Amino acid sequence: MSDITFSAVVYKVQTLVDGGVRVTLDLSEDSVMQMAQLAECQRFGQILNVSCQIDNEIEHNGTK
Repeated sequence: MSDITFSAVVYKVQTLVDGGVRVTLDLSEDSVMQMAQLAECQRFGQILNVSCQIDNEIEHNGTK
């Protein structure tokens, strides 16, 4: 599988009972393909190497 690239807003960050961390991201409505790719990763239990960059060109509401 190739890289999965998308813009997102952090919706929630929480700690879990076992000490782990869960991060919830909101993707735009045009990120359906990326959602499907992430679902496949979940289905096969794949581990992802995630790197995030702040996109200063996109406003919070998702428009340029």
